[in-house]
Amino acid sequence: MKTKLIISNILILLLMACSSSRITYSWKSENIPSKIYNKIMVLAIIKNNDLSLREKMEDHLVGDLSEPGYTALSSLKE
Repeated sequence: MKTKLIISNILILLLMACSSSRITYSWKSENIPSKIYNKIMVLAIIKNNDLSLREKMEDHLVGDLSEPGYTALSSLKE
């Protein structure tokens, strides 16, 4: 019975630790005017020099940014 309690406590702790990240607070100065950006360049920085992985990551993020209407460019294609 004691081992079941210990195992269940460990599982609960592991499940509580696996949460997605989110923004809990944001702040914006009212004195600074907002800027309008025409293009967003996506640059993937990875440890290994796998060019195909970098290209796939950049293309994926460019696609994600293009869906809501942003103009995004991949640094490899630029």
